[in-house]
Amino acid sequence: MSVELIKYNNSVDCDLLRQIVIHRLILESEYIIMSYRYDEYNLVMQYMKKNPNAMGVSSNQLRTIFTKHPIFSRIIAVRNSPGDDFIMMMDPVVVDFVRNDAKPCVEGCSLCGEKFAVTQRYEYIRVRYHQYHDFNLDSSYNGISEKESDFYGSAAVSVQHQIDHLNGVMFWNRCDGKNFTSFISQIDDSRFLKEIQLSLLDDREKNIRFWDRNVSPIPPF
Repeated sequence: MSVELIKYNNSVDCDLLRQIVIHRLILESEYIIMSYRYDEYNLVMQYMKKNPNAMGVSSNQLRTIFTKHPIFSRIIAVRNSPGDDFIMMMDPVVVDFVRNDAKPCVEGCSLCGEKFAVTQRYEYIRVRYHQYHDFNLDSSYNGISEKESDFYGSAAVSVQHQIDHLNGVMFWNRCDGKNFTSFISQIDDSRFLKEIQLSLLDDREKNIRFWDRNVSPIPPF
């Protein structure tokens, strides 16, 4: 089954992208392997194999082409640079980072075209996640293991970006006031601007995920 990327260009898709993906794997012994979980892992892997220039993707950015069914397992895939091998991660959690190591970086997203913003990201992070053993597109899984990996530089930025997607956060919400204004100035689509405004209101009302830009430029995880 083929997958397509959901675009940030209409209210239905935007609502999907702003949802928090809550399905988590806590312990392997407590987890019942379900067929859809395996299939969704397969679809994320399929997307990355077919798009070798993609730096990463989160599962909730994708949906099946024929059924239009979104993928709501917590799965991401990232690579260091275009053309490199990629790493698959289920239920990724940042377990360590150097707070003072947060640095400005220029960030964009395939969901909204050629739009970029200066954000704050940690240059080094450690991530705990799960993987299927010996998984490939032609065979079934062979159990799940928990792993931890360190990411640095562009790979660390990509991981943070994809985890944000799982939490319904778009990259422009990682800007401070000045850089957010600069990002908005690039946009001439009134519908796109409206969706951005709704995303900010949505997060403020839920009182989750975001930091107070007036207090600290460093976003928490």
